[in-house]
Amino acid sequence: MSVVPQKRYFLGCLPMVAGCRGSSGLVLELAHVAPRRRLMRRHLHHLSAVALGLVLAVVAWACRQRSGSQQAPGSAPLGPVAFVEPVRQRCLRSGRAAPVTRLRARGGLVGDDPQSGKPSLEEVGKPIEELCGAAEELDSNMQRDILAVQLLSELSAFPSFERSAALQKLIRKTWLFHEDGAVAEAMRKGAEAMAAESYAESELHFASATRLDPSYAEAWKKLASAQYQQVKFECSIDNLEKALAVEPAHFGALSGMGLSLMSLKRYREAANAFRSTSGVHPMAPGPVLNWALAMFQQVAFGVGEVLIPFLPQWGALIVTGMILLDVAMGPKLDWASALGASEVPVLSARAQEVRRTLPDGSIEVRTTMRRLTRTGESLGELRRLVEQMGTNEDRVDISARLLDELASADTPERARTIAGLTWDAWFFHEDEDVRDALRIGGDFMDEGDLQRAEGYFSKAVLLDPKFPEAWNRLATVHYLMQSYDASLSDIDHVLALEPRHFGALSGRGSVYMDLRQYDQAAAAFQDSQEVYPLSKSTAEGKKFAEDLQAETGARMAQDKA
Repeated sequence: MSVVPQKRYFLGCLPMVAGCRGSSGLVLELAHVAPRRRLMRRHLHHLSAVALGLVLAVVAWACRQRSGSQQAPGSAPLGPVAFVEPVRQRCLRSGRAAPVTRLRARGGLVGDDPQSGKPSLEEVGKPIEELCGAAEELDSNMQRDILAVQLLSELSAFPSFERSAALQKLIRKTWLFHEDGAVAEAMRKGAEAMAAESYAESELHFASATRLDPSYAEAWKKLASAQYQQVKFECSIDNLEKALAVEPAHFGALSGMGLSLMSLKRYREAANAFRSTSGVHPMAPGPVLNWALAMFQQVAFGVGEVLIPFLPQWGALIVTGMILLDVAMGPKLDWASALGASEVPVLSARAQEVRRTLPDGSIEVRTTMRRLTRTGESLGELRRLVEQMGTNEDRVDISARLLDELASADTPERARTIAGLTWDAWFFHEDEDVRDALRIGGDFMDEGDLQRAEGYFSKAVLLDPKFPEAWNRLATVHYLMQSYDASLSDIDHVLALEPRHFGALSGRGSVYMDLRQYDQAAAAFQDSQEVYPLSKSTAEGKKFAEDLQAETGARMAQDKA
């Protein structure tokens, strides 16, 4: 069960797709914060010229920084140059041979050839299934460290994006393993507290894990993450340094180091950390983007320190120059066209307001806007996308695309097919335990055993509180149990996570119908119809609610007379 959200979106966040054929309009709710377009268009070439100059300056400076000296005298890089040396030392202390000695910057791991004594490139390209099998058979920390080295060598060998994502997931799973049950239990409790956003509690559990095993890098990294969420950036950096001292190739710790340093406005050091992350995980786009952001903020910070004392003079000079240029060139000067802005479709912002009086007496005002979006994809391609989902992020992206297609469907048959695919996408979860809880709960609900169904749906919610469909199933079973307040609360959770969940929106209408709040029910069905315009059941529900509301109003008027 779900509703069209009451969320507000800033105008600048709406995507604008250039040159899209077969596009259709989608209605989104916007706050009254739209900029004054006429004024912006009038001075768009001024703003474009200034922005273009700043971008070119930043690019030139960044290129020079990349090509020039990267390291300050006497400072050590954050990146892993010999990240497997701690593993080698632990192997030597345990009396076990360690074939790997160091990481080659771009080409995998280099080991010692036992025959020639010369370094040799360790084999990469093993099947994912074989690596997953090795991860499942872990029974000691030593095996974990050896497997982590192998996986990191695979990750550094520039695999495909799909293989890189699978390796990253497998590495994180490997790092989480610990042979000591007490340490593993502390890590599990800390992860649950983090998922519930109880960061102080999670910090205590992760600190306990570090005390039990000070050489466990993942515990230090998780402790740093909990402290970062509590804005304890200095403490987070200290613990990340401990994690990197144990596992210098921990790309999660390197990336976390960069984020913490950026929060402290130490942009150059943050850029070094993100560059080091790319050295370990070259196919990850996040570190590259974060590096660019850190470099940009470093430039902006440095430029600001120089220009702020002369800001009034610079401002007067720039404004005077732009005015003279505008007077001299007039309409001939169009930087917006030169930058290709004419190819971007302009958002249609008709000032259409819908006012509705809420039960508490307040007036809700909605402003609708239409944006262009690329739709009209074949059903076969949409079905293929749903079948190939592998992560929760895929579910979010694909379900959003399906909802766009659903809103623009031109026939009831196409709309029904897309709605079915949307439900398939919503039911997907990358965690098998969550999927099983949802499936078993659904079986009990179909059999009429609502108490057991509620238990399994509640388990799915506890396993992943950010899974919309778990809340939606829980709302459904609470509705069937006539626990209407609980059902409405569950629906609010659904809509907070997926504002366009037409099932939850329609379900809210059903709850209000049972409560005989027909005006609220009609509004909920209307919200659902905005997401799924060709839904016959939603249209019938809306009409039925409106008829009952009119009948109730007429009866009340007759009683008063």
